[in-house]
Amino acid sequence: MRRRINVNIERTIEELNGIPCLGLEEEPPAKKQIYCTRPFGEKLTDLALILQAATLYASRAAEKLRAQKSLVKSIHLFLHTSPHEPNYYSRSAVVQTPYPTDDTRVIVRLVREVIAHLCRPGCRFMKAGVGLIEIIPRALGQGDLFTPGQSLRAGQTMQAMDRINKKFGRGTLFLGAEGIQKKWKMRQAFTSPAYTTRWGGGFTEGGDLIN
Repeated sequence: MRRRINVNIERTIEELNGIPCLGLEEEPPAKKQIYCTRPFGEKLTDLALILQAATLYASRAAEKLRAQKSLVKSIHLFLHTSPHEPNYYSRSAVVQTPYPTDDTRVIVRLVREVIAHLCRPGCRFMKAGVGLIEIIPRALGQGDLFTPGQSLRAGQTMQAMDRINKKFGRGTLFLGAEGIQKKWKMRQAFTSPAYTTRWGGGFTEGGDLIN
């Protein structure tokens, strides 16, 4: 059988036939890096729109970080114009977090500061990306008297946000810095409106809920 199919498919077939092959302790290993990057729906020159996109990318990456119970210590950021344009421009940077964190608000604050610094006026940017590149297990991120870590309240706030988004659909709660209309997003003409899962509420940059 293995000559025609791989081991994972063989295991699945045997599991369906009642032959246990996968131990209960088996689970995908935590990712060592988490990236969120994609082209914009159109070339952007407006810094405000670029920052909205970077905020969403950072939020998505932070969400994945919490899902695997990890914290980040370093963030990689980049953005560039089209390589087909005459004045191609590309910049990147790595920034350290003040402490190991999975708090979307802390990550977004750093991302926005660095992206604003990397942008060049007049450039037509086509793509940006956020990468969480130095990741540690949450259990190793506890602070002490000399190196304070993330507060318990911050962790509880993020957990509450994740629970609501999991129950009612991704994007039910979001940071106001992402923008409401998101005109910069890639066009998805054939995507369902998802009226029952997108309520349009969100958090402001300070963490307050907006409607």
